[in-house]
Amino acid sequence: MKNYFVTAGLNSVGIIMGPGLGQMMARWIMTGNPQCDITGVNMARLHPFQNNPEYRRHRTVESLGMVYQCHYPYLSMKTARGARKSAIYERLKSKGAYFRDVSGWEGADWFAPTPQQAAIENMPGAGSPGSSSGRRNTGPPGKRGAHGYVIHAQIPGPGKRQRQGA
Repeated sequence: MKNYFVTAGLNSVGIIMGPGLGQMMARWIMTGNPQCDITGVNMARLHPFQNNPEYRRHRTVESLGMVYQCHYPYLSMKTARGARKSAIYERLKSKGAYFRDVSGWEGADWFAPTPQQAAIENMPGAGSPGSSSGRRNTGPPGKRGAHGYVIHAQIPGPGKRQRQGA
């Protein structure tokens, strides 16, 4: 629809982004050009599978609950999963794949010895978020997951600056 502009769905981040979005929208309405990259707020960035009330109901609650939490690199969204699976999903699952949400796709991130062990709690050295062990992903250095993440690296405690498996 021509000359129809909407700024909505910004949740708590909208308070912070409000002045900048207001300026961008005013420029866009007045000149026909937002004069900045709108990719992060453009409705066209969403996929058809996300236009589902059940998906949005579950994912929105989880997303808002995570806004101010610590974001650990090995954690993945838990709700609204399984919207997209590749032709080899079941094969990867049978081989012990642990899946992450990757733009709606179930992407194999790392492999456990058995399918029953493919849980984040069983990832070597993952520990629990916020644990004081100072270790994450321990094991032989250099092995990488499907998306290039180092899945077996020792991260030393505070004050030590070394990295294995990079």
